[in-house]
Amino acid sequence: ATRGQVRFWSAGAPAVLVLRAGGSVEVLAAAGRPLGAAGLVVGEARCALHAGDRLFVFSDGLPELDVGERELGYRGVTRMLRDTHGRAGAEARTSITQAVLAARGSRSQLDDIAFVLIDIHEPVAAAALAAVERAPAMVSPRLRRAGTGGAT
Repeated sequence: ATRGQVRFWSAGAPAVLVLRAGGSVEVLAAAGRPLGAAGLVVGEARCALHAGDRLFVFSDGLPELDVGERELGYRGVTRMLRDTHGRAGAEARTSITQAVLAARGSRSQLDDIAFVLIDIHEPVAAAALAAVERAPAMVSPRLRRAGTGGAT
């Protein structure tokens, strides 16, 4: 992937959701067959990311969560993510965890639920990054004048 882009491969995994800085949610889906199925097919998808975006990666147990007479589904998962808009990472994590527990109620949980939130921050300018990579190790001006280039 190029800088500022995410690549997603899937062998039957749920889609990844992208909460854009403006509050909209996009689905990043890659069609593939589950591992262990005949004829392995791994799907791939890509999308550009920008400062303020948030990726939401989760196991299939989240959309399949029993919330009464139905499953939570992608609409419910999307709503949980959208509710984190404008919140810091730790607060967003807590919000989703509390929403999952509230949705489950006292019902048994039949599958694991795991998720990862990834917040995208302002990328480092390419010129600044190149300058840092070319810079020599920090040396005291006093030592540089003495010509030692090392510690005394």
